[in-house]
Amino acid sequence: IATRETEREKESNAEERESQREIDKMCRGVNEEESRSVEGGCRSICTRPSAPVRCELCGGDASVFCEADSAFLCRKCDRWVHGANFLAWRHLRRVLCTSCQKLTRRCLVGENFHVVLPAATTEENRTTRSEEDSSNHEVPFVF
Repeated sequence: IATRETEREKESNAEERESQREIDKMCRGVNEEESRSVEGGCRSICTRPSAPVRCELCGGDASVFCEADSAFLCRKCDRWVHGANFLAWRHLRRVLCTSCQKLTRRCLVGENFHVVLPAATTEENRTTRSEEDSSNHEVPFVF
């Protein structure tokens, strides 16, 4: 009986160690992204808050930019627009920095799937938007 309990304990301990390794990997990924943001991303540039970018549908504070729709949207309007059909849900939406309102490398695909893109971006050269909504924003690199 003691041997069976020892076997179960070993299996349980092995599962716990494996689970902890997976958690450590995820934490390292989050820490790595945070360090990138601190070293060369938005946080190192954000020295002061800027005027909020406005949602193009309701006029509220925008939180994402959809390249496919070429629109800045708040979360509520984003859900409404991209919840219309499964094709719209696949649009990649860039999250805006809550401080400086520039595009971050964090993205949304679907309702709650978050991804982080590489730092390859270009500057927006559009004249159709008002300066308040588009000045100094980066347009995301799209595959």
